[in-house]
Amino acid sequence: MKLCVLLSSGKDSVLAADLVCEQGHELVCALTLVSENPHSYMFHTPNVRLAEMQADAMGLPIILQPTKGEKEAELADLDTGLRKALDDYGAQGVVSGALKSEYQSQRIGKCCKKHALGVYAPLWQMDEGAELNLLLERGYKVIFSSVAADGLDESWLGKPLDKAAAAKLLSMDLSPVGEGGEFESLVLDCPLFSRRLRIVTSHIEKEGSNTSRLVVDEAVLEDK
Repeated sequence: MKLCVLLSSGKDSVLAADLVCEQGHELVCALTLVSENPHSYMFHTPNVRLAEMQADAMGLPIILQPTKGEKEAELADLDTGLRKALDDYGAQGVVSGALKSEYQSQRIGKCCKKHALGVYAPLWQMDEGAELNLLLERGYKVIFSSVAADGLDESWLGKPLDKAAAAKLLSMDLSPVGEGGEFESLVLDCPLFSRRLRIVTSHIEKEGSNTSRLVVDEAVLEDK
């Protein structure tokens, strides 16, 4: 199938794209919702524009669809983006990184059904520890780009998701994959990328004692 990946720049969307390619599907484009609201109900927001570099590293054209990020209304913007994927790139289905969020899964499914697009969610209901292990086994280079939960502070920002970090997350009273927004991630490298992202400059924006985000000011793609 020719598929469009909902690319957020985070680990779940990139891993989902990786897995569907392994299953024999063809990625024809990426779709990224660029929200004005940093607390979007549906879409990843930290450093989301770096998805453009990730798509480049995967050799994919990308649709950057703006949205105000207003609850429920942002689904109309997803609908617009899906129409572009269908009309411009011949997408037959959509790749979603949804893991356990019924809210996200149902709304993506409803929008895809409107356009007769299949939904491919290879991570759906995967054990959280298994997902973390899969990322590590496949050599993903992932860093934490935001935190918003007790037990996570700004010292996590920019930190790699390695074995020690995974073990710590699994021992805490939160979703170890950040499914509830406890943290967000940024993929710098993975098997799908022909080149890797390197952060040149960044800064931290702190909102509260346990709510901060890493803002990438400049990044480049470089040879592996």
